[in-house]
Amino acid sequence: MILWLLLTATTIQPDKAAHFGVSASINLACTQTAKVLTGSKWGSLIGCSALTILIGGAKELTDSVADKDDFKADLLGVGFSAVFLSF
Repeated sequence: MILWLLLTATTIQPDKAAHFGVSASINLACTQTAKVLTGSKWGSLIGCSALTILIGGAKELTDSVADKDDFKADLLGVGFSAVFLSF
């Protein structure tokens, strides 16, 4: 999927990069904090990934113009950080 985005995008818009980075950062911080508090790696990762996706979706629903590509960037950020945390 990331390869498809890179091949089809002529440039990466700063807004999309911001959505990717913020979602990845939120998921990383939430997962690491929850892991320390609960001791559960996978439970923390799944719960925080779901929470981060909900935050991104809620943000898009409250925008005056919802942009599905912003939400896609949010999902990619969560996915990237989840893969990073799974090792």
